[in-house]
Amino acid sequence: MAQRIRQGSGARRHPEGWEVGRLLGVPVVLARSWFIIAAVITVMFGPVVASRSPGLGAGAYLVALAYAVLLLFSVLVHELGHAVVSRLTGSPASRIVLNLWGGHTQFEAETPTPGRSFVVAGVGPLTNALIAVVA
Repeated sequence: MAQRIRQGSGARRHPEGWEVGRLLGVPVVLARSWFIIAAVITVMFGPVVASRSPGLGAGAYLVALAYAVLLLFSVLVHELGHAVVSRLTGSPASRIVLNLWGGHTQFEAETPTPGRSFVVAGVGPLTNALIAVVA
């Protein structure tokens, strides 16, 4: 495993980015590439928000940035669903990485059966459906 270096903020450095915390014992890594997609979303969505709510002014870009952060949160919940179910099926997750493409959950070992793999894979979209219902 890659050597980790403690930083003042409590984040730990990984080759992909920074370990920003742990959820249910699973390290959560925020990849440097996430900042690229956050910037793209903010720059592209900011003018749309500004045109629909002219009174916001520069605050439209803060709304766009908040959208990027909410998207990050929804990806985290999706990946956490995979991590929880993988633990329940006997194949614990070693980390969750949030990156330019959304994210992924890395597992310590492959799931022992195709049925268990199906359940672990299927819980992600079910988690998204739950987020949609709550929202």
